[in-house]
Amino acid sequence: MATGELKIDAYDALSFLANGAPLLDVRSPGEYSVAKLPNTLNCPILLNAERDAVGTIYKKDGPNKAQELGHWLVSGETRQLRIASWIKIANAHRPCALFCARGGLRSQLAQQWLLENGTALPRVSGGYKALRKILLQHLNPHALGIRMILLTGKTGCGKTSILHELAPIIPVLDLEGLANHKGSAFGGVYGQQPAQAAFENALAIALLRHKADQQSVLVEDESRMVGRIELPDSFFEAMKIAPRIELVRPVEERVDILLEEYISFQLEAFTQYSNFEFLGSVSPFQMLRRALVINLSKIQKKLGGVRHGEMKKMVEQACLEHEHYANIDVHKKWMEMLLVWYYDPLYEKHLQKIRPLITDTIHPDELAELLPRLSEIRTARPLLTGNA
Repeated sequence: MATGELKIDAYDALSFLANGAPLLDVRSPGEYSVAKLPNTLNCPILLNAERDAVGTIYKKDGPNKAQELGHWLVSGETRQLRIASWIKIANAHRPCALFCARGGLRSQLAQQWLLENGTALPRVSGGYKALRKILLQHLNPHALGIRMILLTGKTGCGKTSILHELAPIIPVLDLEGLANHKGSAFGGVYGQQPAQAAFENALAIALLRHKADQQSVLVEDESRMVGRIELPDSFFEAMKIAPRIELVRPVEERVDILLEEYISFQLEAFTQYSNFEFLGSVSPFQMLRRALVINLSKIQKKLGGVRHGEMKKMVEQACLEHEHYANIDVHKKWMEMLLVWYYDPLYEKHLQKIRPLITDTIHPDELAELLPRLSEIRTARPLLTGNA
């Protein structure tokens, strides 16, 4: 940090984030939502409408008039409330720094107002733009010296839950958690996925944290798209050549796991949301049925018309019986068909490409025995050209 200027460069600011210290983001809520950085606290100097108004005047009458309007909009009690929120964050989190979009007027003003109120806080040189530029350069695990090992296996093996269980023991990277999606046609999580830039930022920060671990990182095998989020090219290329541990379970166990993920979890979420008045008289079971039918329609082309129609009737009937008899097992038949007709053929196709990368094929209960030699795992056989 340069003494007297109260600045911090973007690399040092990112080390704050990688070590769990927050940054104060004074950009507008709109900017924050589409380009969020993890572990940052958004306390804007200008709200969305205020920023839009200042921007309009800037284009029409130039920077001086725009600054005048900004000072007028954020003055008096409004200014003091915003300064108080910044001071509260600064006092609660040390080290801390603030930033705006480009390290310009907004962060300079916020810094000045804080100093006038007895709080010195450095601002990030170059702002979000500088931070983003560095993060985009840190999306390649190989360049960071990070060695990934992928957990692969058929749908319903419980790969994500196993990652969560192992997280306190070994380094793991939860891509579905970062993307807020379960990675399949039936895998939406109740809530929105982050913007693409926000996902990339979170992924880069996670990789920077793992860089310091100097251990192998366990990652779930994913396709390029996780919901509507696209994995960055350099990261996905590294995944394609990473060694894999294949998890296997009997179909009965996989159905039980999907019952929890696709039915129990979703029904619990719909039960919470069914209390909102705008939903009227729609019951959680009706919401579940609609969601399952919509998800089924996404794979209609691959299922074929006859199979899709048969499964749709089974799903609707199962939801009615589930509600009437309070028996979740009525979903088992159509879920087994979903695995056998749709998910398993997709995995078998994927398996032909990744087979040379598989080092071990085990039941998840045996995974604990493998963990002590995780760092020794290497690709079993040389890659076949074009199979990566």
